[in-house]
Amino acid sequence: MPTENSPPILRSLLTVALLVIVTELLIIAIHHFNPQLANQQPHGHALLHLLIVAPFIYFFLYKPLQEKSSQTRENIEALSRTHQMLLTVLDSLDAIVYVADIQTHELLFLNRFSRDIFGDGVGKPCWQVLQTNQTGPCEFCSNDKLVSSEGKIQGMYAWEFKNTVNGHWYDIRDRAIPWIDGRIVRLEIATDITGKKGAEEEKERMIEELRQALAEVKTLRGIIPICAYCKNIRDDHGYWNQVEAYLSKNSEADFSHGICPTCLQKHFPEIEKRQAAATPALKPGAAQ
Repeated sequence: MPTENSPPILRSLLTVALLVIVTELLIIAIHHFNPQLANQQPHGHALLHLLIVAPFIYFFLYKPLQEKSSQTRENIEALSRTHQMLLTVLDSLDAIVYVADIQTHELLFLNRFSRDIFGDGVGKPCWQVLQTNQTGPCEFCSNDKLVSSEGKIQGMYAWEFKNTVNGHWYDIRDRAIPWIDGRIVRLEIATDITGKKGAEEEKERMIEELRQALAEVKTLRGIIPICAYCKNIRDDHGYWNQVEAYLSKNSEADFSHGICPTCLQKHFPEIEKRQAAATPALKPGAAQ
């Protein structure tokens, strides 16, 4: 007898078979009590079978199969719509999204952004499509960080890498997930951070240049003892130095020597007079 745990089609077939047996037993009983019916033509028996069994075949076999077929078709259409929506979302991302078999490294999926960079490499090894100059799995492959030695799925692994195909920097998120056929695969989502990386490198370069510049700067602070008459300066060791010698030693300043007009007139009056005589006088109203 069919049970509640039996498949629907099996229950329907067993029900129809049981009805056929019951119909045969019913016809035998009718012939036993009414021998005249036994002399009827065979097509009469067939018609009787058909009249009794046909409704049961329709309600217990054909209709359940039709409903099952309709439900299966609706499920397939729903799965197809869900699949298409998922592809639309993944193909609209400005990021690399791909799936690869952890054991064989076979690429199982590449979104549109990835295909625009690497081409349609589905079915090929990831190290052959996503990198250059590779003769085997990459030494920086993250598979060993996604699955433990016992085969258990670990958490997400985040890292940064400069791709060897286009030279761009990517912020990468890797995770092991079960695939639709039951095997374990690697899902990777990589966002281009080349601009951000360049800004960080420029910032580090500027900081290093500033650090070097500050290391070369010598700053004079505090009270500097200077002679009120000769203007010599006393250093930290008690020695007196000329102003230019002291500043040259304790700063990055260099000196060139000359004579100001006041000192020229005081110490070299004859030269000052010759320069004054050689300089033409300005006319009234001339530009100053």
